[in-house]
Amino acid sequence: MQENPSTENGFNSLLSVKPLTAVLKKMIAEGKPGARKLYQNLLNEIESKPELLEPIKDASVLKQHNELVETLLSTIFPPSTSANQGMHAISFPFRSETIYASPSFKELFIKDETNFITVPDNKTNHSIAKASLNLAYNLILRKFYGWDLPAVASSVHDFVDTETELTKYLELKLNAQFVEVNLINTDFTLPPSFKTQRSLEIDELKKQLPIENFQFEGLVVIDVIDITTEQVIAEIKNTLLNINAFSDVTLYDQLQVHIQTFLGLKDVKIGISPFFKVNDYYLYSDLHYKNSILFQNNKVAQNKRHVTELCQHTFRHTDKPLLFHNLTEHSHSDNELLHYYFLEGARSLIICPLKSDSGN
Repeated sequence: MQENPSTENGFNSLLSVKPLTAVLKKMIAEGKPGARKLYQNLLNEIESKPELLEPIKDASVLKQHNELVETLLSTIFPPSTSANQGMHAISFPFRSETIYASPSFKELFIKDETNFITVPDNKTNHSIAKASLNLAYNLILRKFYGWDLPAVASSVHDFVDTETELTKYLELKLNAQFVEVNLINTDFTLPPSFKTQRSLEIDELKKQLPIENFQFEGLVVIDVIDITTEQVIAEIKNTLLNINAFSDVTLYDQLQVHIQTFLGLKDVKIGISPFFKVNDYYLYSDLHYKNSILFQNNKVAQNKRHVTELCQHTFRHTDKPLLFHNLTEHSHSDNELLHYYFLEGARSLIICPLKSDSGN
């Protein structure tokens, strides 16, 4: 008699390496280059331990064959992804219990010497649970209705780095290609109408195909990729596009956080000094300069036209950002603007021109 499966978030879930061995066997049968040489002896050894091919409720069973299981699981990751590189893990299907996790994954997601994944907030928990549920229904619709749906789900989550206190953006990929789904409730009849439909909302799926009627056997591969740079660049672009009212302080606060995250430096300060040109004449307003580092200096505020000319001169021959590593009280010998920034406390500086479509 089969043990009752463990449940989490309504899933009937059992660990099994059988779907993984089935994939390796298929690769050998299809004559994939090197597959037989790489995997045949391993598969023979696995099959000599029939208990490993049975559904597993308790991960402690794997410890009896630890080295063999680790060798099998290593076939999932490409050679370029060693045990000490990247953030990845292998878990029970749609559960938080892992049977393997890379060091960097453990450091971020597994606490207190357990095998269970812990995420920092309810919002992230809810998002991952939603992605898992969607992926589970993909497997159901693939098997029982022949829908062409992916066995992989991706979602992006923001985490606060405990060391820098800055936000990091991580893409979480759940790969369920090594999971089999079976109908375990003999009293439940699969609705036939889904065979002709190709799009269903998750609430409708939960109503028509209650998840507790199905059992998932296998293992889920979890990959975590740091996409902070890409995400922050997109956020910076969106923020700049939304700066229509230069008096909106919240947009500058957002922009400063994005720049800090991009550079990985908590104490970086940003400012924007707008120059509005109308009929070759520059318009000035104190309202526009409340978020400007440059115009915080009283001398600058009193000499707006001269400072405007200095800015124009600075970028006369380039539209690229200018980097100044070490500002001193003598830096203005090359550029008078630097002296004003130095007086405001800046000791390193990036000046970047942001031009409108009209070129002003």
